[in-house]
Amino acid sequence: MLIGGAITLARNVTVQAGNTGTATMGGNTANASTFTGIVTLNHGLAISQVASGSTELSGAINGHTRSLTLQNVAGTAILSGPVDVDTLSVDGTTTTWHSRAMAPR
Repeated sequence: MLIGGAITLARNVTVQAGNTGTATMGGNTANASTFTGIVTLNHGLAISQVASGSTELSGAINGHTRSLTLQNVAGTAILSGPVDVDTLSVDGTTTTWHSRAMAPR
């Protein structure tokens, strides 16, 4: 789900299990894209953003046994809500992540 403009999406999103492809959220224009709802991960998720734009996920990200990857982020990616994932990968570097404090375990 890529936002194509300066848009705020104020809906909860569930990333469904059972697929083999990569689920992606982010922005595909040089604007500020914002997701304010809760994101529930039943499958891994990649966050992507083109240059000169930004994507903010301000709602909670819940998926304590799932992975969250920041990839193809030429712009800015902001995770301002609580994040509960098992692993967080940024530009190919993976860490085990303690979400509530937003700091590595």
